[in-house]
Amino acid sequence: MNVTDQSFVLNFKDLDEINFRKERSLYSWLNYEAEKKYRVCIKLTDTTFLLEVMNRLFPELSCIGIVRNPFSVVSSVHKKGWFDRDNIAFSLGSETLPIKIDRDIGAIPFWLEERDYARWMNGNVWERSALYCLRATNALLKHRDAVSIVNYDWFVKQPEQCIAKLQEHFRIQATDKTDQLLKKVTYHPKSLVDDLRNVVSRSTMEELHCLAQSLSDVTLELK
Repeated sequence: MNVTDQSFVLNFKDLDEINFRKERSLYSWLNYEAEKKYRVCIKLTDTTFLLEVMNRLFPELSCIGIVRNPFSVVSSVHKKGWFDRDNIAFSLGSETLPIKIDRDIGAIPFWLEERDYARWMNGNVWERSALYCLRATNALLKHRDAVSIVNYDWFVKQPEQCIAKLQEHFRIQATDKTDQLLKKVTYHPKSLVDDLRNVVSRSTMEELHCLAQSLSDVTLELK
């Protein structure tokens, strides 16, 4: 219900549906036996920054994390315009990321490391997108002993093999919808390294290369 949040309910549902849900008790809809058979799926990159807390609060939690070639991620984040703002110092607009306020620097995302502050404030949109990719992926890899990790680039090359292993490991069953989605998976190899060479700092470029190298041999790590 936060009107400044990108996921604000009125951006996706009309008042009739909202009122319909409000007038009915959530508890009357729940089937507790059935609920035990399902898992919550949080498709949000920021979750990687909270894995330590989540694992402590819910020790039986099963997590699947997706890693992807960082150059592709940066290009995707930039294309979505998540950090496309002229004055990132004092306002994150409707961005859903939590922030903290620094007296001298202004508003900054909570996931930045202190050494990133200057790069964030002085960097362009590409630089900020790269920092987000680096910090989010490294946060996931930091907890790889407790998270099943799928390499997105490997998945799009061998989707059926990947899904079959996930089904077996997590004791889940594919549906007709699964098959429909798998048929749409295509692999389009494309190098985006040159696209970033002149738009991010040298240190950021080095970090991206190191991350890409560390992910190059990852296929499917099941925990």
